[in-house]
Amino acid sequence: MPYFTGIWEHLESNQTALSEFSRTFGNFTLHDLGAAGGCPPPYCYATNCIKLVNFEPVPNASVSAFGTSIETAIGPSELNRLYINKRPTTSSLLRPCKRVTDRYTFLPIFGKDDDIFETVEEIPIQTTPLDEAISRFNIPPPQSLKIDVQGLTYEVLEGASKTLEDHTICIGAEVEFIESYTDQKSFGAVHELLRSQDFELFKQDNLNKWYYRKNLPGKIQNGQHAFCDFLYFRSIDTIGVSKFWNETNARLCLGLLLLHDLVDSADAYYKRFTDNSILHPSSEIEAIISEWRSALSFFYHDPFEKLVDQSGKQYSLTELSGKKIGIYGAGSYGTWIEQRLKEATIQPICFIDQNHQKLVESKSLFVVSPEDRPLMSSLDTIVICSIGSVEPIRAHIDQLNLPNKPTVLSVFQQ
Repeated sequence: MPYFTGIWEHLESNQTALSEFSRTFGNFTLHDLGAAGGCPPPYCYATNCIKLVNFEPVPNASVSAFGTSIETAIGPSELNRLYINKRPTTSSLLRPCKRVTDRYTFLPIFGKDDDIFETVEEIPIQTTPLDEAISRFNIPPPQSLKIDVQGLTYEVLEGASKTLEDHTICIGAEVEFIESYTDQKSFGAVHELLRSQDFELFKQDNLNKWYYRKNLPGKIQNGQHAFCDFLYFRSIDTIGVSKFWNETNARLCLGLLLLHDLVDSADAYYKRFTDNSILHPSSEIEAIISEWRSALSFFYHDPFEKLVDQSGKQYSLTELSGKKIGIYGAGSYGTWIEQRLKEATIQPICFIDQNHQKLVESKSLFVVSPEDRPLMSSLDTIVICSIGSVEPIRAHIDQLNLPNKPTVLSVFQQ
């Protein structure tokens, strides 16, 4: 059984699991630097474990409803003017580098060829290095940093050297590969700075491409990598060497690794912590790591390797071909199963979900109520994609006494 009985968007409702997670690994502080858009995943799904501090200089920006919000920019104090661009997410303390940005068309990305880096307003703002901001605003230092500051990641890290040395375990940063902003430092400089402070790269997400303006006909566009999000952790080789590590920081580190689904790394760090007597062997920690691994094994396996009926009989894709299929559960996992079926040229008919009225506008298939007996009876097969609720759903379908009883399959057999 997975550690959390549901995927990420349902995680906050798993109060028992969250309480156990918090009790085992402790609560940590996250500083969200450039907080427009709200608290990022995976942190937004485990808010009970987090003290959140939002830094966002853009007036009226949408930031997370929980935590402490400070309307200031983090960076060098001499950069005290914010360039508001036509697309607000490109606004920065640095001027756009038009020599570079004018090379690209943003039509393939946004559906119109606007100059998203056109500066429409300049406003004076307060800018403070992070080391100074922590004392000035009397806020707790961060064990985790999220940095989205449009070209200023290097300078932000420079102004946070004491914080990184004394407190920080995990850093998620948006980093550019090209000079989108005038005089900005790109990925190479940022990476070397973090390496010099004993942080190592663990993960890359949201790799974004920009597309050159061109006169060539045809639809093929290769694009150029422009920016992405990188995740860094304090190096495992500092364990047993650096005075940074104590039981509290070791537990926080393991919790952060797990939140980012770095289960093998959490296991390796745990072994290094115990080998160096920073942590005593803990059955609670070992159980959570093991359960998290089981959860990920479930989510990342080929679902059709374990597509079974109530008796345990396994079904193949070939046996689903040509069937009228309903997907019970219209969340992220149900959507993923829909995509996998379509990749196999199998077209499901509908989603089935208790929240059908709220979901109907957001799905590619129509969403029906599980009480819709005529529709349910018209299906040949129902695939249950609701983790932790397989047997109650099977029982409910049985209670409907459908005249034409569909074959009910589940991806996860309890």
